[in-house]
Amino acid sequence: MRTAHLRRRRLGTPVPRPTGRAALHRPQPAEFHRPREDTPAAWEEADEAVAAEAARVLGSGEELHASFVYLGAVDETAHFLGCGQEYRRSIETADRRLGRIVEAVRERPGRAGERWTVIVVTDHGHREEGGHGGRSERERTAWVAACGPGLPAVPAGATVPAVRHADVAAHVYAALGIVQDPHWTLDGAAFTA
Repeated sequence: MRTAHLRRRRLGTPVPRPTGRAALHRPQPAEFHRPREDTPAAWEEADEAVAAEAARVLGSGEELHASFVYLGAVDETAHFLGCGQEYRRSIETADRRLGRIVEAVRERPGRAGERWTVIVVTDHGHREEGGHGGRSERERTAWVAACGPGLPAVPAGATVPAVRHADVAAHVYAALGIVQDPHWTLDGAAFTA
């Protein structure tokens, strides 16, 4: 469970490599919160600490260029307890945590001069009894939600343009203003492409 933040002052600052080529600085972990035990309750506690730390850093006004936040309780709850009421409750709790993180971004000092993109990603679904790894549609179903500059609002019930998980990295680069190197061989395209 981790939050990582890329400070704006570092973006684009070359890091010398032995080959003479430059690379960008990597995000610096702000906090690492490990669950005290591998249980849904402990994962919820860790997620709460991660969300609080993310909201604190994002709301601080520090010049950040990007932030990556991982919440794992929903996935772990489904593994342990299946996709019943506890799973739904964990989803609702994660949604409230995400809401606090987004609100911290909205309340940033200087927010009016910033252009934030928020991307939320799941990596897989679960069988009703919990777990995954098979080839069922429920297990292979995952989603991406995003908002930010250049991304149109989609009215309820409207057809959403197709977005693939492979597009997430490409969109992150585009949102950060980083031109993709053709040698990276990314499969995706920015959401707005």
